Amino acid sequence: MVPNSSSCPHHLSPGRRSPRWIRPAAPPPTGPAATRRGPVILCLVACALVASLTLFLSAVPHYDPFGWLVWGLELTHSDVGFSTLTGPSWKPLPVILAVPLSVLGPAAPAAWLILARTGGALAFVFAYRLGRLLGSTAAGVLAVIALALIPGWLRELALGGELSLLVVLVLAAIDRHSAGRPGQAMGLAFAAALLRSEVWPFLGLYCIWAWRAGSVDRRLIAACCVLVPALWFIPDWLTLGDPLHGSAVARASTEARTPAMIEHPALEVMNRAYRLVPLPLHMLAAAAVGLALLRRDRRIVVLAGAVLGWTALVAVMAAVGGYPGLSRFLVPAAAVVCILGSVGAFGIVRLAGPRGRWPVAGLLLVTLAVSVGPRWEAAVEEIDSAQGWARVARELETAVQMAGGRQSVACRRPVISHTAQTQLAWILGLPFGAVRTDVDGPGLVFVLTDPTVGRPPSVSVQLPRRPVAWTDDWEVYEVAPPTAPHHACPRRFR
Repeated sequence: MVPNSSSCPHHLSPGRRSPRWIRPAAPPPTGPAATRRGPVILCLVACALVASLTLFLSAVPHYDPFGWLVWGLELTHSDVGFSTLTGPSWKPLPVILAVPLSVLGPAAPAAWLILARTGGALAFVFAYRLGRLLGSTAAGVLAVIALALIPGWLRELALGGELSLLVVLVLAAIDRHSAGRPGQAMGLAFAAALLRSEVWPFLGLYCIWAWRAGSVDRRLIAACCVLVPALWFIPDWLTLGDPLHGSAVARASTEARTPAMIEHPALEVMNRAYRLVPLPLHMLAAAAVGLALLRRDRRIVVLAGAVLGWTALVAVMAAVGGYPGLSRFLVPAAAVVCILGSVGAFGIVRLAGPRGRWPVAGLLLVTLAVSVGPRWEAAVEEIDSAQGWARVARELETAVQMAGGRQSVACRRPVISHTAQTQLAWILGLPFGAVRTDVDGPGLVFVLTDPTVGRPPSVSVQLPRRPVAWTDDWEVYEVAPPTAPHHACPRRFR
């Protein structure tokens, strides 16, 4: 039976279907098929397996993950005490995850990387799902490629940074809402709000909508509204007496004092947001919004509004609050732009009609390939940089052993650069306060031989020093004779 021509799109002849790759994705399944957990579990296992295999490339995280693991040790060792005075700025979710991981001992850093990289792999899955839901299979594939080429994204995955979890939580929350699961979407948004404060306004708006619509248990909504501020502010309040200590640490970042951020913070944030995504994808995302307005597709319009809102929020925080406004704070918004740009490309190709479809698709592919070409090289450099850091971090453990071992080094007032402070604290089983970043008296000083990897510790006083140990990347000096006897060693976790 030939369908009525009036029911066909204007660019297709009656009875003719567009190619599968350009066809809009089918709506999400409902009923029993939607509740099958087999594919979900299989996807999780596959992502975890890929994440585990990446340990052969790089198996050492960076500053923040080691800091979270040390806090996990502090929370599980009540006799040592817990304090947020030093270390990274407080973020509830990573520490909650680090508490059970920290008991794994030497395997904890690798376990954290598996968790973080599994989240990164799932971010690609959800980028594909959203691209396919809003556009087509080809749009989903293009969204994955665009996400992989966001500057700094692969490095964050390699080093186990917060973006590994934040991006997947944001995209998964969008996916779950699109699938008609507002309770799951709120749970994911709640977890994201425990990672970045930029999520708070969006979670608040979603809570208001869910409360009025009655789509989520109101007890769950109330719990989210209470737990987010409690988990963010109470730890700093109890340990330091200052619930806003974390925000002070963030504002004190040296990255917030770059010339561009000092003179024009809001404009610099906008510039950084623009540079995260190639210009053609920005234009295609705008095209997607335009087509959505014509078709009255509120999903794309709302997502575009969320991108603008997120970017504006980071800009206001930088201009008014004095926060750094780093590029990585904008990556969740950039990930959504990648999806919208991919959907826009699908919309333009579909709009071209059967005769112009292939030329337009070819032109778009060539344009995108030219614009993202230099980003492939940058992505390779990010992976090389992560591998270089992993080599340096592994040699730090060797340097500790050559300097006398963990117990001996812990008792000799260790000093190291800020970049490696949390890792040395983890290796020695010490709280952050027992590992200094300033040579202000006798101690054991660890210095990187390559200054491009990390700056040496600051020096407040000049004292005689003698070499104790060295590796390819580290030199260890003893500044004056050790002054702390064995019985005065700081209390260690393990």
